[in-house]
Amino acid sequence: MFAEGNITYDGTTAPLAPVNGKLFRALQCTVVTVSVTGAYQVLPRWSSRLCRGNVSAKIKGVYTKEMLHNMNPEEIVARFNQDLYMEQYAAEAGKVCHRSAKGIRYVLYACPECGALGKIRGKGSKIRCLGCGKEWEYDGRGKIKGGRFQTIWQWNRWQIGFVKELVQGDVNIGISDLNARLFRIADDHKRHLCESGTLILNQTKLSVGKYVLPLEKISRMDTRNKGILLFSTNNEDYYEISVRKGFSGLMYKTFFEALKEKITEIR
Repeated sequence: MFAEGNITYDGTTAPLAPVNGKLFRALQCTVVTVSVTGAYQVLPRWSSRLCRGNVSAKIKGVYTKEMLHNMNPEEIVARFNQDLYMEQYAAEAGKVCHRSAKGIRYVLYACPECGALGKIRGKGSKIRCLGCGKEWEYDGRGKIKGGRFQTIWQWNRWQIGFVKELVQGDVNIGISDLNARLFRIADDHKRHLCESGTLILNQTKLSVGKYVLPLEKISRMDTRNKGILLFSTNNEDYYEISVRKGFSGLMYKTFFEALKEKITEIR
């Protein structure tokens, strides 16, 4: 059971949802926590290529049903988070793919040199900003050479903070991508095309072409696969956005969360 429920973009283990504590307690059986290393280097979430490498698993904890019964759900989640936390870039990968940086635009979207958004591209083992021309070298093991950040994790932590600063300081901040398509996900899980055109996210709205949705009506935003953006509305309608040549759905998710945080602070 992969208790995270998702694969992270930067290789670190995401915390378990609090509700998992109740689930593990209700299983009425022994639960074993296992940490997996090396899988991020073999197939990062943002990559479309499988590379040869070393993947290993290590048992971290064994919890009998009696032990779980004597712990409250919060304690269980805290213990499991401690067992499972891993920074994957610290693991050895073995053979490295010669196209290891391809697709890195899905996780790295802000340039630390010029501040450009959505301009990062990867080709071969090279990472390049189309805005300022700065280049970095990616070694296929999560390490970056040629700049202020040595790992994808460090770069990602910085760009999250960078987006928050932009949102807090500029009332006109917004991001956009051309050739987007908006689908509504029906109850039968089939996609129905609603609109196509330019995708825009700013302080007040999310829009695709002529379809406009006030930001306050969006309850949650997430990503699927590499760059597909998902969101749900307050009345539990579900939508999906894709862009013809690919885009960083993670960038939109990060901006959305920063914008919602700002709205909450204002209120």
